Amino acid sequence: MGIVVRSMAPLAVKRWKDIDHAQKMPMIDRLKEKYEFETTKMIEESLDKSMNKQWNEYRCKLHKDFKNVGGIEDIGRAKRSKPNSVAEQVDWDFLCDHFGSDALKVSTVYLH
Repeated sequence: MGIVVRSMAPLAVKRWKDIDHAQKMPMIDRLKEKYEFETTKMIEESLDKSMNKQWNEYRCKLHKDFKNVGGIEDIGRAKRSKPNSVAEQVDWDFLCDHFGSDALKVSTVYLH
């Protein structure tokens, strides 16, 4: 599931719940092809929670990458250091702007 989420889920959104159902369905379809299961509302809800967890873990890893390349001090340097796992530069630019935002810095302080 992690590979499907990392390769197919949009990154240029702030929260998983901002991804609409139509964007999530291709991921569920890919999982159905691989694991052959019927889709019910309960299964879709369970998959959504699991995919959300995978997406958050991936974003957490990318946030660490952002900090490790000095993104807190210099967003431009971070933008020039796109991880290979992020396919599109525009997605990494969005994440750098998000990770470097004052709102995220404040919420991160409260989490730690």
